[in-house]
Amino acid sequence: MRFLVSLVLFSQIILFVPAVYATFTPPSYCIEGRTISNLKTESPTYIAVNMPTRIKADFHFNPLDNDKEVLFYNSYDGYVDQRLTDSWDNAYTDMLFPLASQGQQTIWINDVTDFNNSYCSMTTAYIQSMPTASVLSASGGGQITISLQASISMYSKRQVENNTFLPLITYRFQNTDYTYVETMQTTSQTVSFAPKYQGFHWVTASVSDGTFTRAINVGSLYFSGGIVPAGPIN
Repeated sequence: MRFLVSLVLFSQIILFVPAVYATFTPPSYCIEGRTISNLKTESPTYIAVNMPTRIKADFHFNPLDNDKEVLFYNSYDGYVDQRLTDSWDNAYTDMLFPLASQGQQTIWINDVTDFNNSYCSMTTAYIQSMPTASVLSASGGGQITISLQASISMYSKRQVENNTFLPLITYRFQNTDYTYVETMQTTSQTVSFAPKYQGFHWVTASVSDGTFTRAINVGSLYFSGGIVPAGPIN
């Protein structure tokens, strides 16, 4: 749903009054999946804001039936684009959803080759922000201890399908002397880890919401415990 901010003046007081506009809706004959004209709307289920996303009008290939005309829509912008199918009976456009469009949106495509304009395929997409992550603290010694601040969108896959706001975090510890890598996967944003080998470790963290990942560098941390190999590690 979009908002238009209006200015209302009362003497010296300025009020910001949001004017609410209803979202666009697909026609009543629009269906989920493939229509009897073989049109199907294909889109990612989870779409990041401000990231151009390819939407596909998919028809079953028929060499005798090409150059179909399709119209692309979504429930935030309404009409987006008009395209003809290619030699494989498909048509494409890019959609970009702004921050204000976060939430559940409908994407639909009309096959207007038929003059009755009665073939329409739609699908649901969740518009979300990317995961966020930052390092609060990191230290070495007898253990490597890391504390992050990470979050994921309420419209992300982990929230919608797994009902959790906890991101899945993969910590990666690479021993810089022996190029030996160990990983830890958890939902905890504060972890302590004792690598196998002594020495400096380059540490990174990847924060996932089920679709998108935010990777950050934690830094180089020294681990004073563990094994000191007598030679190279195979």
